[in-house]
Amino acid sequence: MNFNFIKLIIILVFLHIAEILFAQGKNVRNYYITNFTKSQYIGGIENWDIATSKDGYIYIANNEGLLKYDGYNWTKYKLPNKTIVRSVALDTVSGRIYVGGQDEVGFFMAIKMVF
Repeated sequence: MNFNFIKLIIILVFLHIAEILFAQGKNVRNYYITNFTKSQYIGGIENWDIATSKDGYIYIANNEGLLKYDGYNWTKYKLPNKTIVRSVALDTVSGRIYVGGQDEVGFFMAIKMVF
């Protein structure tokens, strides 16, 4: 066998071992995770997209509409045609929440929020 090939294999093995040993940094956080049932968050069973505002609101594109979570309460906003919301994006300048639904796109402005 070629000596350079053996050196390459040894280097790759050591790099792989180093990758495994240092895969998690020292600042690994243990996040508190809360799971919600479908009946708790008043939405459908599929979530498509998620966006968070600077003040802590969570907006979720869901089969039943746009869901808003403020840390305590869930609120559901349906699209005019009552279709699935597939995407959500926040615009901090205009205060609009853009949503993409099944065969439609638009934005919400009536939701009280602060970016």
